[in-house]
Amino acid sequence: MKMSMEGMIGFSVGKDFYTINVGGPALFLNVNKELKVGLGALPSLYSSNGKFGPRLAMSPRVDYKNLVFMAPFFPGSSFGTWMGSIGLGYKFQKRMK
Repeated sequence: MKMSMEGMIGFSVGKDFYTINVGGPALFLNVNKELKVGLGALPSLYSSNGKFGPRLAMSPRVDYKNLVFMAPFFPGSSFGTWMGSIGLGYKFQKRMK
């Protein structure tokens, strides 16, 4: 049995905002050794109008080798509204011996 640690850091941009994202829990379909498609939660540092704050996004994502293509959606200020963005990330892994 082999163990590993995996993480992701990314950046996404939406209408009038941007975010710095880190990889949270996700569910993936492994297409092959280099390609995964999934849906996950992204803890994020959200910036809009010069104000920063934490937000949790839900995002479909495609991981190809160490690149992550994502489209995070953040809850809006009114109930039932969502704000979409698109971004890129870098995935890192450490295999434990």
